[in-house]
Amino acid sequence: MSDGSRADMTSRLRSTRTRHERGIWSLATAVVNGRPVAVTGSNDKTVRVWDLADRIQIGEPLAGHTNEVRAAATAVIDGHALAVTGDFDGTVRVWDLATGQPAGEPLEAHSEVGAVTTAVVGSRLVALTGSGDGAVRIWDPVTGRPIGEPLKGHTGMVWGAATAMVDGRPVAVTGSNDKTVRVWDLAGLAAPARVEHRPVTGPATGR
Repeated sequence: MSDGSRADMTSRLRSTRTRHERGIWSLATAVVNGRPVAVTGSNDKTVRVWDLADRIQIGEPLAGHTNEVRAAATAVIDGHALAVTGDFDGTVRVWDLATGQPAGEPLEAHSEVGAVTTAVVGSRLVALTGSGDGAVRIWDPVTGRPIGEPLKGHTGMVWGAATAMVDGRPVAVTGSNDKTVRVWDLAGLAAPARVEHRPVTGPATGR
């Protein structure tokens, strides 16, 4: 870690508010300037960053959300650790975890955000959000622009999202209040000029 990075992180460790004021709904982890951190989102409409080694809050709360922060994920782009957080006003925000500042304009998901995840498809970083309208949306977190049309199939709130590789192909896995899990093929996102999406399996329901 450079002296400048260490000084910036050390200055952000000084905080006067060191706990959420309401319940915590979302959690993700990352490494920032060599330090393991946790990112938490709360009903108090804030996002907070915590030093996991020293067990203290880093800097002031990340403010900007206007409703409960129900989803959080992290990613790295060009060596910078980012957090992606979504709330119940339908807004997704991207944060630079080294500075605690927004890393771009908010993404408008058009419905309550219940799930966020990130993935690298080819060499391209994408963010996926699941919403109250049942849609799964894919975003470029750098430009704030949606990629392709919403992935539709769920008929209820999407509360869970994750990504994986299946037979060498990147997929997203989403779960909903409609009692189904859907798997989406993300392989077409590797080339920016070509966007494809389709479920690679039908809905899976518990028995």
